[in-house]
Amino acid sequence: MPQDMPPTGGYEPVQYKRNLPARGFRPATYLLMVGAICTYGFWRVGQGIREQKYANQFRTQKKRAWKTPASLEKREETTIQS
Repeated sequence: MPQDMPPTGGYEPVQYKRNLPARGFRPATYLLMVGAICTYGFWRVGQGIREQKYANQFRTQKKRAWKTPASLEKREETTIQS
């Protein structure tokens, strides 16, 4: 029994590489998105810190305003008596 021989001209090349479409975005796109999200987060943190500073200033001014009339009355009493 004779052995089968390859066809004349050879076999067609075998496609071993898979041509799959790229999934997702390019790495630069992910980097830009992460950078934008981080920038927004830091901006919001800065706003919160600024708001807390303003609230603390308002609280201390409110406390001082509440204490001020009593201290002024004492000063007026001492200046009137002397």
